[in-house]
Amino acid sequence: MTTAITGLVPLHDHQSVLFTDLQDDQAQLKELASLWARKVITSAEWATARVPIEGRILTAERQLAHLLGKSALEGLAGKGRELRARWEALNLERQTAIVSAVLDYATITPAASGARTVDPNRIVPTWRL
Repeated sequence: MTTAITGLVPLHDHQSVLFTDLQDDQAQLKELASLWARKVITSAEWATARVPIEGRILTAERQLAHLLGKSALEGLAGKGRELRARWEALNLERQTAIVSAVLDYATITPAASGARTVDPNRIVPTWRL
């Protein structure tokens, strides 16, 4: 329903499409090299065809890295306790980048009748990793 309303592809579907496109382009680049090695195409033809394929590969790799939040998580693996200890000292932009890198979305379950506050136990995260 959300996809129909917004016209947006869910993030995990977008990642899947990017990954598939990346694999296809990598296979095409290998096929191109094979054609050149068998002298089916000239060096000039190989070079001309290679440029757009390598451009698509680079673009897909950058987009996947961004979607997977690799730069946001760099240096944090295995340092959960340290991160928890310094969390409050991080600026909001850094906190947002870290959370966005690991959290796909959160579902808030229904509250008890008459509840006036958000109970953190009602938050159900769906992780990207």
